[in-house]
Amino acid sequence: MKTNTPLRRSFVSSDDQTVIVCPNCKFVKPLSVSQFRDRKHILQIKCKCGHTFKVQLEFRRYIRKKVDLEGECDLDSTKGEKWKVTLVDISFGGVCLELDIPHNFKVGEEGTVRFVLNDQKQTALNSTIIIKSVTSKQIRCQFTGENTFQKDLGFYLQS
Repeated sequence: MKTNTPLRRSFVSSDDQTVIVCPNCKFVKPLSVSQFRDRKHILQIKCKCGHTFKVQLEFRRYIRKKVDLEGECDLDSTKGEKWKVTLVDISFGGVCLELDIPHNFKVGEEGTVRFVLNDQKQTALNSTIIIKSVTSKQIRCQFTGENTFQKDLGFYLQS
């Protein structure tokens, strides 16, 4: 029985194990997916109940959440100049920032990002970052140093 169900995500552990859950009958199947690392990430699964569905494997260390939050960023190389940014996604490990104006940011630069979560408490977060990748509009950053906001961010990412 083939149904048109939405793409499901399955997070992969550091030892390349994941758990697939059938959306139809809730059958749970542990699965080794090491053969898919660095290759195909969307699998077509046929459950023992006959239901067919697609699963996207997530090899990330942390869950990433799409957001649309305003923030501010400054880099050590810009000597205190502050940049208005939009956060487009966030995880425990880092954040993707978007700028509407041209910039010269480079991989390896360090700085600080400040933003307020759109949670019930309007939690203000501040973290040191290092740039991991740069495009004309997006800057992907890793959080560095002591991140005392992990509890607040953890609740936010789960919501």
